[in-house]
Amino acid sequence: MGNTNTVADTKKDTLAAHLSTRQRLLVQDTLELMKDDLSDLGIIVFKRFFETEPSVKKVFPKIVKINDSNELELDMDMEVLSRHASNVMHSLGAAVESLDHSEFFNGIVENIGRSHGQRKIKPKMLELLWPSLNYGLKQVLRDTYTKEVAAAWKKVYFYLCKHMRQGIQEYHAQDKQAIK
Repeated sequence: MGNTNTVADTKKDTLAAHLSTRQRLLVQDTLELMKDDLSDLGIIVFKRFFETEPSVKKVFPKIVKINDSNELELDMDMEVLSRHASNVMHSLGAAVESLDHSEFFNGIVENIGRSHGQRKIKPKMLELLWPSLNYGLKQVLRDTYTKEVAAAWKKVYFYLCKHMRQGIQEYHAQDKQAIK
């Protein structure tokens, strides 16, 4: 009773519940169009992210080489970048593919959030990726990427951010408990 969350309440938090029928179709259809390009999309997104948000480069030491001026070097580890970018984009695709069963997927995303917490990723950093993802989707989908499609993908992305943020916060709460 009252405002306490129950297990049943958390299971109702599905991605499908956050999208209209039209938005579901838009993300499913556009995912299908770019399924073979997800790795390339990821590289576009992360290169743009490092250009537009240079302060985040320091949390990607395995990918980004930074000079003394905090500028992105040309000798990024493209193999590691490609692998991480591909993982992120395929996770986004998996979220769309599991629209009706996302309560299971939510747990996976929260675990990913916990691992990001270990790497000192702040929850706010997740939100900083959206403009670069938006840019990448526009590059890959071109004319198909309408304002309506962008709004639907933004809902998907921020839904995932919410669950990653929960995982990051859980990690920090556990970390504080371990220190005590």
